[in-house]
Amino acid sequence: MHDLLTVEEDKVAAQQGWVLTHVYDMAVNQWVIRILPVAVVPQVVALAKTGNALALKALRILTHGPEGKK
Repeated sequence: MHDLLTVEEDKVAAQQGWVLTHVYDMAVNQWVIRILPVAVVPQVVALAKTGNALALKALRILTHGPEGKK
């Protein structure tokens, strides 16, 4: 859906109540990647701590950018 996760991963994330997407940040005048809604970020972090592959991937993309892009 947003070209950050696979279609299947987007579906799983949506079932969990979140999405990984590009958002325009007016504070820095550029596009950034965010987990939305912001209120579920702690849940995604908690899932990552349990080893959830999708949550780990989402956090990796947040911190390092999409794979293959520099």
